[in-house]
Amino acid sequence: MKKALFFLIAFSPLPFASARPIWQWFWIVYLAALTFLFIKSQSRRWLNLSMTPEIGIALLLFTIFCLWGFAQAIIPTGAATGDLLVFLSGDPAATLKVSSLTTAHALFFVFLWAVMRRLEDVIGLIDFLSVVVFCYAAYGFVEYVTGNGHVLWYQKIAYADSLTSTFINRNSFAAYVGLGANCVIASLGYRIELLRSRADRDYHSTLYKTSFIPAIFCFLMLAVFLITMVLFLTGSRAGLLTTTVAMFISIIGFLWKAKVRKIHLLVSSLSVVAAFISISMLSGGLLQSRLESPSPIEDDPRFVAMPLMTGAISDKPLTGHGLGTFESAFRQYRTNALQGYFDRGHSDVLELTMTAGIPATAIFLSVFLLVVAALLSALKSSREHGSLIIVGLACTVQLGAHSLVDFSMQMPAVSFLYTAIIAASLRAANMLKRH
Repeated sequence: MKKALFFLIAFSPLPFASARPIWQWFWIVYLAALTFLFIKSQSRRWLNLSMTPEIGIALLLFTIFCLWGFAQAIIPTGAATGDLLVFLSGDPAATLKVSSLTTAHALFFVFLWAVMRRLEDVIGLIDFLSVVVFCYAAYGFVEYVTGNGHVLWYQKIAYADSLTSTFINRNSFAAYVGLGANCVIASLGYRIELLRSRADRDYHSTLYKTSFIPAIFCFLMLAVFLITMVLFLTGSRAGLLTTTVAMFISIIGFLWKAKVRKIHLLVSSLSVVAAFISISMLSGGLLQSRLESPSPIEDDPRFVAMPLMTGAISDKPLTGHGLGTFESAFRQYRTNALQGYFDRGHSDVLELTMTAGIPATAIFLSVFLLVVAALLSALKSSREHGSLIIVGLACTVQLGAHSLVDFSMQMPAVSFLYTAIIAASLRAANMLKRH
């Protein structure tokens, strides 16, 4: 089971971030098959997931949200067009796909939770996530310096001056590598904590013997440097800003939890700032030029679209237009002021409210509030390995802020990676809170 889950993590970014329907259906069927095998092969003890009440309630609310999506696709409104029923969703097929993909994420979370029984399993997953993101960042960097003309085997037709690796959209890839940067920081923090604690050296004797070789630290430092440089080369302003905030939360949070002296905390903060400035200078002027000459807000399509989406929300505030129906539903509201192709809302929060309705969106967002509450509670009560808990908080802040102005969470490569991080962080919180 673990290898099958790691396969999804490793390959979901490969086919263009799995953003195309064929790949989304592939992962839906893949996780459905894993569900069948899981139920068939595992004994009842696997069903005892040992979740805290906050996590259990969050999972229940997420399940209710998924069921609402299916309800939108199958519940008729009572109206009819000719001989055809009219459903709550304007496009039932699209709603079924999005609802199925959302349910697949819930299953993915449960499976990861089930296979992580020890703290070593958690750090093993975080390490694996770090390596995967490093590999995609390295591939993107090589492609960038050798011409930046292709995304895999396709000629690049968008973001010709930006590093996007196997992604089409630079903002989505920036969100992806940002999550990876926080995973690397968590891996470094965990190992530093082990070095500082004699008790942990005894408790994790096997891990201690194999983890603290210079090569491990050298790789993690290289990974932080390369991933951060790649982040600058994406040219994504929102990606850089949100990732910077998240990385500061990870670093400063770890140092605070490790009870580092204030002077050392100040020096560390200044060192991080200096490192960012150095990497910015090394990675060229793409991002700098975009920061120095930003487009006026009134010319940015996303800000033109937001008031139009608000109008669409007011028309169906309770039921929404149907998950996955943004493109077709938005056509009725767009005006000549909005130019070009606009198939996504460029604000996950507004788009979700428009397609799912206000009550369902409130349920969805409350899931993340419960996750944050569970992580903060565990961080407060645990005495060790805070970096494994902080990474979940940092990544939630990063994607939460990014989702206000973009649609990165709609990329399965990003959403599956985030799900894996949250599963690992909550699992660690669940374990450490008991000690």
